Amino acid sequence: MKYSDWKSFEKHLLSAASIQLSPIYLLIGKVEFLTHIAEELLLSLLKQQKRSIIRFEGALVDDKTLDNELNGFDMFSGKRLLIIQDCDKLQKNASEVLQSYFSKANDDVSLLLIASTVNASTNFYKKTEKFGVVFSPDQPKPKDFESLCVEWIIKKSTALNKTITPSNAQLLYRHLSADYIGLNNEIDKLSVYTGDRKEIREEDIAALVQAIPQATAWQAADAILQGNPSEALRLCHLLMQSGTALIAMIRQFRRSFQTGFEIISLLTNGGSPADISIKFPQMKGFILDKNIQSARNYGLEKFRSAIIALDTSEFEAKDSAGNDELLMEKLIVKLVYGIPTQLNYGTKK
Repeated sequence: MKYSDWKSFEKHLLSAASIQLSPIYLLIGKVEFLTHIAEELLLSLLKQQKRSIIRFEGALVDDKTLDNELNGFDMFSGKRLLIIQDCDKLQKNASEVLQSYFSKANDDVSLLLIASTVNASTNFYKKTEKFGVVFSPDQPKPKDFESLCVEWIIKKSTALNKTITPSNAQLLYRHLSADYIGLNNEIDKLSVYTGDRKEIREEDIAALVQAIPQATAWQAADAILQGNPSEALRLCHLLMQSGTALIAMIRQFRRSFQTGFEIISLLTNGGSPADISIKFPQMKGFILDKNIQSARNYGLEKFRSAIIALDTSEFEAKDSAGNDELLMEKLIVKLVYGIPTQLNYGTKK
């Protein structure tokens, strides 16, 4: 059995937990955040069965050790959960031991296999799908993925007896993106920081993870790229009111627009998403798709004009050639609509 949608897979786990979970699960990490939350839910359900956990790295475990763990069960061993990380890196003999076990899997040993990628045409994949359950998620749409992450942040906070509003959960997400480990750590820190108070507030996030200035600037740049000047102006005014200098704001915008310019330049010259990932290793999955879409929507010529406008505005700000708020407003208009060009009305004869 195979699932490619998180909600469907989550529903399967929750319903199967009360009846019988599959003895074999394979999580394929096309979308790393989804792999992490799938593992998290599976572990929480299997721990209720009081299983001892044994972990192996695929490249390091040998066939004899694996065979002993799978087939050497006795009445004193108790129920076990065997986790094999990077199972796609198993040595040939170890992989054969694992595959031969699939058809005779017993309830005393649960298998959780995790891999970054597994070719669907291989015997390993086909046998896993036949005798177990494969979770190989498709990349969610950007808005759906953000909603899913925000929902997870709220649930994670609730598990720690804390409440967080959707807007503050979104603020935390936009600061860290779909970084499962980073989000986990920040939620834990916020839980301790807020003490006996149940609610995690915006000022807590600002104080602890310093998310507000960075997140707001990120949101402002995003609003500009989406052609939403009113939202960009609102966010930039908030930034300036909180003490962010105009030059600092301009430089942060320039980094965003320079990145967009390089992405659209690569695409225009025949580059692929893989080429972009090589140049920007931090861009993967949802983040990569979103940056590509934003760059395409904004366009190569508009990025060129934007960089000129940013450089000009920085010079003006350094020379104090005007009110900072007015300079900022003029800049936003240029970034959203482009630099006006002189109209050619022709000449009188």
